[in-house]
Amino acid sequence: MELFSKNFSEISEEDINNIVSNPNNFEDFQIEYKLDYDSDADELRRDITQFTNGFKIGYIIYGMADNPIKIVGIERNRVDALKVVLNNVLNMKISPLLTPLPEYNPVPLSNGKFIFIIKIEPKSYGVFGIRKTNNMSSPRDYKTFEFYKRLDGSKHQMDTDELAELIETKARLRNLPDIPTEVGLRDERIELLVIAIKNLTIKYYREGVLNNRFDNTISEKIFEIIMIVDKLKPHYMNRFAPDNSISHSKIIGTYFNHITVERFKERVVNDDILPENIKRTIFMHAGDISYAIYEFYKNKLKRNNILLDELRRDYQNLIQTNELSSFRENYKESTFNEALTILEAYGIIRTTGEYAGSDCVHTYDIKDLNRLQKFIEKYSLEYLH
Repeated sequence: MELFSKNFSEISEEDINNIVSNPNNFEDFQIEYKLDYDSDADELRRDITQFTNGFKIGYIIYGMADNPIKIVGIERNRVDALKVVLNNVLNMKISPLLTPLPEYNPVPLSNGKFIFIIKIEPKSYGVFGIRKTNNMSSPRDYKTFEFYKRLDGSKHQMDTDELAELIETKARLRNLPDIPTEVGLRDERIELLVIAIKNLTIKYYREGVLNNRFDNTISEKIFEIIMIVDKLKPHYMNRFAPDNSISHSKIIGTYFNHITVERFKERVVNDDILPENIKRTIFMHAGDISYAIYEFYKNKLKRNNILLDELRRDYQNLIQTNELSSFRENYKESTFNEALTILEAYGIIRTTGEYAGSDCVHTYDIKDLNRLQKFIEKYSLEYLH
């Protein structure tokens, strides 16, 4: 999940201030705060490879104190030095080579200084090490590596057992059935997600017209729909999705047989156009149950070993309050159990005891939080909403 809701290159001082003002909102993200850059390229390599060897996006933010979190800023010469290291020096001791290199963004501050943010994507292939030297005339040191990972919010040098475990885990993940990264033309979710967008459009137009609070600007509610469309990006949407400039008329024209905005308003108010039911597949339910698991995990102070009955109750409540569609008739007890089976098969959760009809205590644990989050992003309609 991304730290910022906008494009990385568009981050401003206001976004940095938001981290300072609401630190608790960002505690789940992997962030390394640095007061300044001290020209230690090896330390920067350690900081970066701890994230590339992980499973979540990491951020290194120069010019911020972390206890308490505070904006300080760095000078222009430090920004230039960081750019040189990232572009020309970083890969000299890292093996295998980092490609592409991490993104960075020097954010100007009103005090004349900068916040320098580096965004590091985890790599699904290989484990990245740092050579003791890049001088091949010293073969012993040239073949000596250090390996780092992120552990409990800080950098940790791996021993041989940890290194072997990481290599095995990455190899296993690459051999799992592929979870699509975006919706494609033949994806079974296309129909479901299009209906969800149509239902939201109907809901927001109806509310706006009846309450006399609607105009033809991009309101927050319509902007939510645009964000959903932008996340989908199947080919048939790309004709208007790339620049985030979808207008009301384009949404309505695409999804409601090319009628005009005014005619659409009339038909919605007169109930000539009604929301459709969504019949979710078992993978959609598994995605939304994953979403409920993650919300439960956050709200329960991140504890594990949670009763399945609590999760079942939370998910049933989610279904009953869902505003995308009415699909309660498509949900039954066996749906919940089948979805749990999928989550276990993907190594996301571990259950103890029978799913239902047992006198024993039956609980679940989150086995892999990173994989849970990825499953949510790809399969949960609740997350897209």
